[in-house]
Amino acid sequence: MLSVDKNPVVVAWVERGLDLSKREKEHRWALGDWLADGDEKWGGRAYDEAQRIFPDLSRKYLQQTAYVARSVKLPFRKEELSFAHHEVVAPLEPTAQVRWLAEALKPPKMSVKALRAAIAAERPPENAFNLALPWDTVQKLEDLARACGQSAAVLIITAVNGLLERSAEQVLAQQQRDQAAVDVRHETDRIREIARSKAQDEWTRKVKTDREAYVRANPSPVLDIKALGSASDSLSRKIDAIRERLKIVQGDDLRQRLENLMDQRVAERDKIELMRDAAKEEHQVAYDNWRRDIERRFPWTAAGPDRAYRAQIAAQVAKELADEAAKIAEVTAAAV
Repeated sequence: MLSVDKNPVVVAWVERGLDLSKREKEHRWALGDWLADGDEKWGGRAYDEAQRIFPDLSRKYLQQTAYVARSVKLPFRKEELSFAHHEVVAPLEPTAQVRWLAEALKPPKMSVKALRAAIAAERPPENAFNLALPWDTVQKLEDLARACGQSAAVLIITAVNGLLERSAEQVLAQQQRDQAAVDVRHETDRIREIARSKAQDEWTRKVKTDREAYVRANPSPVLDIKALGSASDSLSRKIDAIRERLKIVQGDDLRQRLENLMDQRVAERDKIELMRDAAKEEHQVAYDNWRRDIERRFPWTAAGPDRAYRAQIAAQVAKELADEAAKIAEVTAAAV
């Protein structure tokens, strides 16, 4: 798959495709130029990647879009005409493309159907197999003919005769082999994905089990601040009692002694509150350190030797799935 290739050229091409996929009703020319570029560099793999990026577009549609973009060069394209107009002239030579596109623009502008009919009417049929070949195919055919020292017609006849000599059974057998290869690739991808998923699940289960065991052996740090809280509450009650006595006490001397005692109790309570706050902060720091230690010891994402362990699990799962698939295939073949 091209999307996993780290080559900068491939990455840039895939990113262009992803950008196109995010735009609503993107101009087909942009899609066609992008596909033609990928086809020239990577052939069929470019269409595999394009179908992954544009799952709602068929492979035939993508190939036809690339063919039109490749056949009708940028200088010959007319913004006033639709992509379908250019699709009609795509099989023609460049000079004919320019002429017919200009004709289509003359008032009243030709419809796609009218343009197709006009081109067909000008081209007299030579025989029942008079086919319009794409311009790039014609170019390749002429280049090959010059290299072989033969005419293009002789090359075509030789190729057709060679194809006809192959029996229908051979063609069907080749199609079945091709389909089998595709099925094997899809099954391999399916097995690999299941193996990765099961390996991750097993790794997650292992980390969870290891964490629980570690927590049991090394429980969360708990600082005893209950005694400090009880002392603070006791002093608060004593302070309240002194306030109540001050409301009814007679005599300045006794009143002064009670006020001094209350100030002393308030100071003691404030000191205890500070000690309790410090203890709480110390408890939070200790707890945070304890949590970080667990995350460091038992990460959810495998790394280093742990990654090798997860890969070993995946390999074992993949082997089991492959063996199971082989047994099913063997039973199916025996039944047939």
